[in-house]
Amino acid sequence: MWKKYINFNSIIDMVVMKTAYKYRAYPSKEQKATLNRQMLLSKELYNLLLEKSKAYYKETGKTLTEYRMNVWITQTKKEKPEFTELHSQVLQNVSRKRKGSRNRKKAVIRFSRYSEHIARIRQDYLHKLSYNLTHSYSLIAYEDLEIPNMVKNRRYAKSISESSWGNFTQMLQYKAESAGCVAVVVNPQYTTMTCGNCGNVQKVSISQRTFICEKCGMRKDRDINASINILDRALNSASSNFDSKTVKATEGHSGSQACGDDVRPSARKAVAEEAGTIWVAA
Repeated sequence: MWKKYINFNSIIDMVVMKTAYKYRAYPSKEQKATLNRQMLLSKELYNLLLEKSKAYYKETGKTLTEYRMNVWITQTKKEKPEFTELHSQVLQNVSRKRKGSRNRKKAVIRFSRYSEHIARIRQDYLHKLSYNLTHSYSLIAYEDLEIPNMVKNRRYAKSISESSWGNFTQMLQYKAESAGCVAVVVNPQYTTMTCGNCGNVQKVSISQRTFICEKCGMRKDRDINASINILDRALNSASSNFDSKTVKATEGHSGSQACGDDVRPSARKAVAEEAGTIWVAA
């Protein structure tokens, strides 16, 4: 009888998926003290090895090899017994990733390639997003934000830089021109503090995510409220050139697409209710 043999190992290889898990540790006071001491000793040892490498290079003109570094670490542990508390893996990492070593250079190259790969992914996403927006809507409004000043805030600098706001707005501008879309930059002053319903200006803290007008009682998400103000300013700015001839009607996208029926009728009339409109809020 003829039998068909299947290589199950090859099948298993195709379906195996590696999963990574992250766990948050809550160490006790004693464990915290131990971890802090390990970090302090590692830092001290690294600085000693760095000085040793500099001195060796200054004397011989050569980089200290990993073998010589490990020999020196063994001698240092005898002279300073506190370094024996460090785990052997920590000592290996300190010696292998020291400045000037081949492993250090390899690690730098790998990190650079990874950073470049991530940057290309973000750039590709911004190109696709800006293309879709400019080819789907007749009017795009966004704030003229002072990004260099905003990144001075350490709390938000990383997220702002990774979002590439400046690069994205540049893409919107030049793609809007070729797509027949109107991209309008507005003054960002008080867009978050102004009521989108009655125009009342009031203080709003960063932690306050819902805008509640003290005058008319309107209650909206702070970003949606700011978006309404951004749209109104854009429409007022573009009113002289924004007529039925310059509006590019977008099939299936009538009215405002940012928050639907919540947009005031005056805003919808300004775009003649025949063009899709989107606005971008911070």
